[in-house]
Amino acid sequence: MGIDLDAWPDRFADAYNTVKHPDRPDWDTLDLHNVLREARLLFRTWIARQLGASITELERNRGLVPMSRPYERW
Repeated sequence: MGIDLDAWPDRFADAYNTVKHPDRPDWDTLDLHNVLREARLLFRTWIARQLGASITELERNRGLVPMSRPYERW
């Protein structure tokens, strides 16, 4: 899927708490957008699995989902 699932929960919590608590240092906007993109992708993957999609199908079709690629600066 292209997401480090071991580090992701802490990364998401840190991003969430940064937005929630104004006394924390700001994250880079691009990093925040990528954490949100990853959250949406993980949620969509979970829904697909609940509806019966196999991991093989999801991996095969990953390239068709623009959200699977990280946002980059240009």
